[in-house]
Amino acid sequence: MALFSGGIELSLQEQLSFSLISVVLLGIPHGAIDNVIFLRQHEVSAKSFYIFYLIAIGLNALLWLYAPMLSIVAFLLISAYHFGQSQFSHYKLLKRTTVVLSFAWGASILSAMLLFNLGELKELTTTVQGFQSFRLSLNSQAFLSMFLLFSLITLICLSINLYKRKFTLEQFLFEILVLALVIFSFYVFPLIIGFTLYFTVLHSLKVLQEEYRFVEKLYDKSLSLMAFGKLLFPYTTISVFGMGIIYLLSELNILPTLSFGYLLLILISSITLPHAFVMDRFYKKKQQPIS
Repeated sequence: MALFSGGIELSLQEQLSFSLISVVLLGIPHGAIDNVIFLRQHEVSAKSFYIFYLIAIGLNALLWLYAPMLSIVAFLLISAYHFGQSQFSHYKLLKRTTVVLSFAWGASILSAMLLFNLGELKELTTTVQGFQSFRLSLNSQAFLSMFLLFSLITLICLSINLYKRKFTLEQFLFEILVLALVIFSFYVFPLIIGFTLYFTVLHSLKVLQEEYRFVEKLYDKSLSLMAFGKLLFPYTTISVFGMGIIYLLSELNILPTLSFGYLLLILISSITLPHAFVMDRFYKKKQQPIS
């Protein structure tokens, strides 16, 4: 905040570079052991898991090509629930409020991100190939209404859990502070910087910590960061390689009607779909003893 309040502006290229480095170091790795998590918790074959994962990615990518508006809405809805579920995964909340709170929290921060960066989004839809179909959906009044509604629902659900003693007062106030800071960061920072900071620091790093503890229990002993990094390395490398292929196809104009940014959005959305499913099962089973 001190950087931007001092009048320093980062170019789009500098923002993208910061985002790319952060996503490669934390964002991509946090989904790189979905196979380990799911196969350990469910009695399914590795072959069945990989078939499911690849089919989910392929179908989602096809949907983006033929129904982009439906795809972006589905992506935002899935992401909202996934982000909120991760945020409250370490609490034992009232069952009747868990799903509502998870979705409302995620929808609150995403609607704030869209609302406070409307100018950047409008410029994106007019200057970058592939994003033009989203131009008419950028309605500030709609985003404001969604932000207020989902923020109110989040506060109500948090208050109910506080009343039922699922939160201490300190935990309740902490979650309010975190929500306020995430929203404020979207207001202060450019879109790319604000989302990258949230996605890598608050979301991905938290998930990596949970995954580390899960894998450590599997080995029933202390797990070094080096050993954990080796588990993350194969699929992180594959994902980075896939991003490189997409960039190369874009630069060589093999896919001339789609920009690299749009192709990257399709890739991220397609990976998010099966990852969110795996993490949903993980959070619902992580309290159970490991056989």
